[in-house]
Amino acid sequence: MRIGACHENCEFTAASDYPAFARPCSGLPAWKRRAERQRLGRLRHRARSRTSAELGKALALDDATGATGASSLERTQAKAEKNALANCRKQGGEACRMEISYHNQCIGFVVGKTKYFVRADYSLDLAVSNSLDKCTKENEGCRLIYSSCSLPERVR
Repeated sequence: MRIGACHENCEFTAASDYPAFARPCSGLPAWKRRAERQRLGRLRHRARSRTSAELGKALALDDATGATGASSLERTQAKAEKNALANCRKQGGEACRMEISYHNQCIGFVVGKTKYFVRADYSLDLAVSNSLDKCTKENEGCRLIYSSCSLPERVR
């Protein structure tokens, strides 16, 4: 049977509308076409889950000295937190503590005259605007100090 052709129990459709295994006129019974579509769907899902890595970031602060430390993208949250604390200590912090650890989201770190505010959201614009809004409601002299995103990366 040629591609795009029909037999008596099938409606004609353009061959390019379907992959070869799913063509209504491919000669395969409907149950076999359905099983093949499900199998390919499972394979695609497994391929997608292996091709993205959730990389983490973290932000550490020292309230007494004002030192901050941020980590770059790390494979694990524990490693991101460790690097953020180390970077905070390098900036002169003695009592550094984790403020936020995150993956698959963005943060905005805003400082006012008496308080600081850190907010996380799914986009950088929202994280920064939420931090600034919260700061201006409760404080004055607010300014953005740090903003960053930790989004999944494609892994090959």
